[in-house]
Amino acid sequence: MTNPPPRRPIGIGPRLTAAFLLVALLTLAAAVIGLLGLRQTFAASATLVQSTEMIMAVQEIRVAVGPLPGSVGDFLLTGDPSAPGRFDAALANVRSKLAAYAAAHQLHRHSAAHALSAHELAAATTADVDEIAALGQAAFTVNDRASGMEILLTLEQRTRTITARLDQLLRNADEDIEAAKTARAAAEHRALIGLTTSAVLAIGLALGLA
Repeated sequence: MTNPPPRRPIGIGPRLTAAFLLVALLTLAAAVIGLLGLRQTFAASATLVQSTEMIMAVQEIRVAVGPLPGSVGDFLLTGDPSAPGRFDAALANVRSKLAAYAAAHQLHRHSAAHALSAHELAAATTADVDEIAALGQAAFTVNDRASGMEILLTLEQRTRTITARLDQLLRNADEDIEAAKTARAAAEHRALIGLTTSAVLAIGLALGLA
């Protein structure tokens, strides 16, 4: 009776090993693409939140600026003694809203097209508010009513300028929101494709190894 030949140990050939390594690398690459897509999704979502905060801050400034000419006009037309106090209160409210905008502006991820313009528009608005403050104080102390009305007209013009500038800021923020929505949709698509591909390749690799 002859002894059977010894069994060779079961092994994986070099080609099969290379195939498994290739699938593993593809799985890793797809996972990285998916994770990058998720990261971009979170960044775009943060931009959406920040843009919404910017819009709210700008709208609050727009509302706060409105009463400034009215209090000066009341003083010049009727001599209302409460007008200077109302003007100062409205001015303080505008400055507080500008400070809130400045804080939101620093955190906001502006698009390249709007980063510089947003800063310049905010600085110009602050300068106009300072000029309105000076015009209001001049209107409350002037003795000539005609001169006071001229000051009021200049103040109203500055207010309209601020309103137009704030409208431009709102349009910029709206454009940033639309761009962020588009970027988020694309990032979500990349994340879905990458993670799905990674999962399928990982399952295939596990079955192959089994």
